[in-house]
Amino acid sequence: MKAVPEMLKATASPFSDVNVARRSPKLNLNSFTMLLDRVEANVATGTWTEDTDQGGYYNGARYSGAIQLLIEPSGHRMSGSWVGYGRSFDVNTGPWQLDLVSSDTGKQAMERYSRPPEPAND
Repeated sequence: MKAVPEMLKATASPFSDVNVARRSPKLNLNSFTMLLDRVEANVATGTWTEDTDQGGYYNGARYSGAIQLLIEPSGHRMSGSWVGYGRSFDVNTGPWQLDLVSSDTGKQAMERYSRPPEPAND
């Protein structure tokens, strides 16, 4: 198992058999974990869990589900879909894409990517 730094756009490494992604708990935001525990050829399958911010809209709720991603031949992009339950007792699905922005796991890279995400442009 290989832990990789939070890289916001690329939270999983295509360079190991099992990939783990975690948002840094020191950000005092919600926490997120993804475990891609089955990688066969160009398909990665796993689970995700999100513990939402205690003071946020979802009041510290925990959500989890499954994810399946296709790994591009270059190993620099994974794209696919997630499934999980919602707060209204419904099942949600949606797209998910991970783009490798750096394979550096040094201290400077960890500091560079361990920050809150930029606001979405809606």
